[in-house]
Amino acid sequence: MLIAVYCAGRLLNSTVICKNIMDYKIPEFLYKYTSCSTAKLILRNKTIRWNSPLNFNDIFELNHSLGMDFEETKAVNIIAQKLAAVIYDDEIQLYDTGKKNPKLDYMRRNLRKDSYPIEQLVETIKLVAREFIPTVKNIIESERIRWRKDIENYRILCFSEFNDSDLMWKRYSDQHSGVVLQWKPIATIDSTLLVARPVVYSDDIPEVATFEYFTEVAVGLKPMVSTDDLSALTTIKATSWSDENEWRIVSTNRIYDSGDHEDVPFSAQEINSVYLGCQIDNKDKKVILKYIDENFSHVNVYQAYIDEDTRVITFKNI
Repeated sequence: MLIAVYCAGRLLNSTVICKNIMDYKIPEFLYKYTSCSTAKLILRNKTIRWNSPLNFNDIFELNHSLGMDFEETKAVNIIAQKLAAVIYDDEIQLYDTGKKNPKLDYMRRNLRKDSYPIEQLVETIKLVAREFIPTVKNIIESERIRWRKDIENYRILCFSEFNDSDLMWKRYSDQHSGVVLQWKPIATIDSTLLVARPVVYSDDIPEVATFEYFTEVAVGLKPMVSTDDLSALTTIKATSWSDENEWRIVSTNRIYDSGDHEDVPFSAQEINSVYLGCQIDNKDKKVILKYIDENFSHVNVYQAYIDEDTRVITFKNI
């Protein structure tokens, strides 16, 4: 039966069922908020750190489940009803329309009879389906383990869309005593920034696969979508973080791996401007200006100020 064909294979081949990211345009500039100590390393070594998501400050980061905790009897009943409907209704097509399906043709010829009513067919399918539920549960558990392992292998580079967020200066740039680096995606040098994606903010917990999806794959109404890359899940965060206006670049490249991070070289052209916090220490400022002069002479440098009238962050070229 069809359920035997689909359940015997790798049912959940890392299938991702998650919020689709709409078409988007990469901003002209992206911004990296850092402490002075981090900015010095970036500007001196011309490398940028890609972190494991396990290092992120959101404890719920990538805490996604397979969404497949189901009650066995319910699963068997739904699968049996769906498969019986497929057998009895020629209008219901399997996902691989256009391809001959000998097993389905056989069942439609031999099981769709007055002497074998659909109610009896449902009960027969239930007997077969029950045999495969333990196998499916084992597959799901192996996928849970694989997902957690995949998370360890991701390396993510985070940016913001804006450089004047008081919250971001406080959170990531040492209470305005740090730095913001302005990065420019450049097509002519095949900049990594060109593949940045916006973070989607949602309070709906993403699921790698849903119960509904499982039943439809088992019957043959949907294909097993092969997605060895689960990176779409790395750009979903709770709405409480939406004020960060974050963009991310996701990779599993481990060429420069150092355990839980990678310090990856970049082109000097990708840094377009540097913004110094309004509370920056003069000693830090001198060192940073020195590295800019040595390695990034094309870069514009700005000093941040708090406008006393509007209480907003402004910048002056220095």
